[in-house]
Amino acid sequence: MINRHTTLFKALNLTIDYLVLNISLIATYYIENHTSIFSGENKKYLPIVLVFNLIWLLSANISRLYRGVLNKDSIITFRNVFRTYFLFVSFICFTILILIGTEAYFITRQYLFYSIVLFGVLLGCWKVIFLLIRKSERA
Repeated sequence: MINRHTTLFKALNLTIDYLVLNISLIATYYIENHTSIFSGENKKYLPIVLVFNLIWLLSANISRLYRGVLNKDSIITFRNVFRTYFLFVSFICFTILILIGTEAYFITRQYLFYSIVLFGVLLGCWKVIFLLIRKSERA
């Protein structure tokens, strides 16, 4: 029974983390440009969304963010989230700004900055909600 709940909470945590990431990327684009990221002329941002998602997956696997989601203490959970987030930001800076360059996809540094900050805020809010949900499950 506990294993089933652990798998469910792990899947829920992972899925909502990706939703939060993609919502922050799409919302930042809409706020900056007042158009949808999915319109024909704006498809150049979609590879950036894919890169962000893959880098989050890499960062979460390196920091083992999703292991033992029901067993970790709240402090340890937040420490792992911050570690994963800063690893994510480091990989983004290295990949986008150094290796690829912003001119390759005509993305702005403001978009990168605002989307990363919005993702951090939304991720922090989601983790607080997750810990509250998890608290009732652990009891």
